[in-house]
Amino acid sequence: MAKKIHLILITILSLHLIAAADVPPTPEVTEAITSNADSTALEQNNNFPLDPTAATCNPSAVPVQNAQFEQKVIELVNQERVKAEFPPLKGNDSLSGAGRYHANDMFADIYFNHDSYDRINGNLQFACGVWQRVTSFYTFSTAGENIAAGYTTPENVMAAWMASDGHRANILNPNFRELGVGYYYGDNQSFSHYWVQDFGARTNVYPAVINAESSQTESRTVSIYLYGSDVFNEYRIKDDFTGWSAWHPFQANITWTLSGPGNQTRTVTIEMRKPSGEVLTSSDSIYLSGQPALGNLPGSINLLYNRSTGTLAAQNHVLQPLNTGTSDVLTWSVSTNGAGISTSAASGSTPDQQVTVGVKNPASLSAGTYSGTVTITVTSPSDVSGSPVSIPVTLTVVNALENSVFLPALRR
Repeated sequence: MAKKIHLILITILSLHLIAAADVPPTPEVTEAITSNADSTALEQNNNFPLDPTAATCNPSAVPVQNAQFEQKVIELVNQERVKAEFPPLKGNDSLSGAGRYHANDMFADIYFNHDSYDRINGNLQFACGVWQRVTSFYTFSTAGENIAAGYTTPENVMAAWMASDGHRANILNPNFRELGVGYYYGDNQSFSHYWVQDFGARTNVYPAVINAESSQTESRTVSIYLYGSDVFNEYRIKDDFTGWSAWHPFQANITWTLSGPGNQTRTVTIEMRKPSGEVLTSSDSIYLSGQPALGNLPGSINLLYNRSTGTLAAQNHVLQPLNTGTSDVLTWSVSTNGAGISTSAASGSTPDQQVTVGVKNPASLSAGTYSGTVTITVTSPSDVSGSPVSIPVTLTVVNALENSVFLPALRR
């Protein structure tokens, strides 16, 4: 017989809401309880005898078993919230700890419930209520929980939760600001796969969320959501390679360009100031993959000026700097060194802008060979590999050519 797949939801706002469901059929929502009620009252029956002296509640950290699954659920939650025009939730390690402990505990003691139980001599004994467990990891002003068992992928469990009105309400609850996800897998001849979402918000804690809590980005320009539009009037920002910006009028949605090297985790810190002058700090991190690199430039430039005809022949004289490392736009400047060398532009940006190297007043130059350089320097962002690049320029001036002369062909 195929394994049954179960879902249960619990929410706290001014009251707690517990939902239990089998899939299929459509999940059902059980009766609601107030925030000061004992959630175990709904589950006390012959299958869950209460013996407080026999069971203990000592929640502790459980090692991460599948970080990719847990991160994917957070990203999928925020995708649903963005579609519904709700702000993204910030991933919270403490909430993930609460969820991960419970996913492992349900696996180890072979049960499926929001409350925690110990299996003693083959019987389940109540250990502690859901909020006692969550509070041991995370002190909340409001909280909620979804659990599921039997689903094998983040996409499948999210589809099931979104198909249930109660679970979907937790996922899209505008009062939550933070989210933790716990996943555990093992062969216990029951559901094997256990999933827990723990939602929450804390008093006077206003998270910053980078790129809807994506784990990584290739672009240095990131979007940041700031909670607290009705609380703060100013903010300032920095990352781990910059100093503080000036204070700006507070807004919920901002963008920021990361400075410094790539291929490492980067942290953005925001200070938010209330009208009273009180300042709160929030931060978020994201892995910046890839390293910007200045490229697509020749190894040398050769120019030949014929005084008798007034013509200039050139090789590799049209430059188009590109970012060959990431998709970031590079802003660059051009400088020259050497008699007679000119450029068509002093600055530009990738990927479309070009600069042409030429000669200033070539007719004023005597026959001979002249040397110089053209230097391309990236001005933004900082720490770009290969910048600056100095390209040798050779200018040959002749009075006349008795025979046709071809410049050497150089492959970029």
